Amino acid sequence: MANARLPIWIRSLGRLRARLVADLFAGLRSLIQRPSGSHTSILEVVADVQGVERFRWILRNMLWFGVALHLLFMAVFFALQVWSLGALNIASVLSYLLAARLLQRGQVDAPFAIGGAEVAAHAAIVTLLLGIRPGFFIFLPLLTVLTFLNPKASLRTKILWSVAQALLLMVVVAVAETNAPVLVLAPEVQRLLMIVNAALFVGGLSFLTHVVSEAARSAEGDLRRALARVDELARTDALTGLLNRRAMSELLEIEAARVERNGRTFAVVVADLDDFKGVNDAYGHPVGDHALRCVAARLLGAVRAQDHVARWGGEEFLLLLPETDAKTALRVAERLRSAVSEPPLQLDDHEYRATATFGLDVYHSGATVHEVVRQADRALYTGKRLGKDRVVQGLAA
Repeated sequence: MANARLPIWIRSLGRLRARLVADLFAGLRSLIQRPSGSHTSILEVVADVQGVERFRWILRNMLWFGVALHLLFMAVFFALQVWSLGALNIASVLSYLLAARLLQRGQVDAPFAIGGAEVAAHAAIVTLLLGIRPGFFIFLPLLTVLTFLNPKASLRTKILWSVAQALLLMVVVAVAETNAPVLVLAPEVQRLLMIVNAALFVGGLSFLTHVVSEAARSAEGDLRRALARVDELARTDALTGLLNRRAMSELLEIEAARVERNGRTFAVVVADLDDFKGVNDAYGHPVGDHALRCVAARLLGAVRAQDHVARWGGEEFLLLLPETDAKTALRVAERLRSAVSEPPLQLDDHEYRATATFGLDVYHSGATVHEVVRQADRALYTGKRLGKDRVVQGLAA
């Protein structure tokens, strides 16, 4: 009977092919898009890289691949009028849909167990019914690969499950080899099913490899972004958003090395807000923090594109002015002093005219970063003694 129905099956597949590929795989593509949720903390990124979310995405891809695969076989067996295997594929589709639904609700273990049980049971039942020649047992190794990709399972569990799957494969093949098939298909149909199953196995393995590769690439991207964020946090002052002392110290050393190579100099400007303790005493530290943020924004807005601004400590700021001589540095510092004081800051219901004293010095070949910062700092304290709200040059400048 199966032999007589073969032309009808071939013609049926021809008629259904366009709609099957278009409808099923269009839905498949829309359902297997990579999750793109944003990460609000470094811990979430690290947890994601560790694998659970990526495995959920891999599992979801493979579940929908299984849905498409069993819908295809359902059409094949109904075309062959092998109703029992058609019904078996309907049950497989329903089990995959249930697993996909549970996965969508955030579960991982149950969907994996349902999908794994379906692969093992379907391969075993069809092999026992049709024999080994159609090759349905070859899908079992895909389950082994998925088992080892599961980050929630221990290595011992993975090995035990893999051994169990291997034993199942050997038992099924041995039983099917020593017993006559329950359902007898025409030799050409068996040969065609063997070719189709081999092609589908290679396709499934290629699809799984692609999915795993995409998940790994995405995880690597998340890791790079997480490391970049960690580096940014390590180099940024949390209050003002400026560079912190560590980051500025690195830039100063880099700039000093550049000067030793090309002979051009750079200037260092140290600024300290005048009488800032009074702001904290009068208005409280939250208002004082707001004032520091405002001053930092003004300093950042008044420098040139190539300049760098850092919070050096407390209410003290340090500016690095590359390829800048003493005359230009003095002009820049005066502009910064004006930017700090005008217009007055709004602190609660009061206006506060912030002022700052600036000390600057110029780096020359043979000096050290520590020396130029120390000279700028000395110039700053000279300005404090002279009455504050002024710019003072260091000895080297």
